[in-house]
Amino acid sequence: MGKTLEERIIPQFPKLRAGLQGLADGVEAYWLERVQGINVFETLQEEQLHDLFSQAPEGFSNYQVLKVDQWQDLSEDLVAWGYRRGMLPGERAKYKEVVAALAGELAANFGKYLCTGVEG
Repeated sequence: MGKTLEERIIPQFPKLRAGLQGLADGVEAYWLERVQGINVFETLQEEQLHDLFSQAPEGFSNYQVLKVDQWQDLSEDLVAWGYRRGMLPGERAKYKEVVAALAGELAANFGKYLCTGVEG
């Protein structure tokens, strides 16, 4: 998510650059807070694992990790987290387009980022 913010989203919103860079830099801390107490393997269903690992390697980049609405929720949560920590100046409403752009980019390309190592 951090690399996606830096490479794909920040260039679209140059006036918000400073705050968004702070958010991108804070993504690791966000994830560390977010996953405390979550057992990822409890949330995975057997058919998801089968679908994921039975694909040909070149098909992995097309695997939909989350649905679009889930990426939207996650992006909104990330922006809210950054806003609460003072990383994002101004009114929270002005980040609505950022949330939509981030969610769209991740929904479309996250699987590719996993395969190419672009996503960090």
